[in-house]
Amino acid sequence: MKKEKIINTILALAVVVLLGIFAFCVRVRPLVDKVVVLRTAGMTDGHVAGIEKALQSKRGVASVRVDADDGRVIVEYDSRKIGPEVIASTVAGPGYGSRIAQLLSVERFGAATRGAYGARVMATDCPGGCGKIKSSKEH
Repeated sequence: MKKEKIINTILALAVVVLLGIFAFCVRVRPLVDKVVVLRTAGMTDGHVAGIEKALQSKRGVASVRVDADDGRVIVEYDSRKIGPEVIASTVAGPGYGSRIAQLLSVERFGAATRGAYGARVMATDCPGGCGKIKSSKEH
């Protein structure tokens, strides 16, 4: 009887420890509430993966779409964890000229693009752009 109780206790502790380990290993997806559209100069198709990786490593970034041909980077993010200026400077860091072209709510972005990735965004919350982040090459 005592042996069964000890085995059950050890199994229960093992399950709790494993659940704890899994809880720390799982990356919780950010709550997306904003979309920033960046206009980026100097990037090519070969740069896309590096830009995506740099942005996706940032806390609060949920998704990244890069269109090197159009010079556009679209990032969905949690505005409580990261700001559009940090996102733009992350892209500008490797030497690309990057500026915030549009800053939209997720709803407004969805309506403007009709749910299509890479579609041209017609509405803007930042008339004339939201500011420019210069790359290290532009200083």
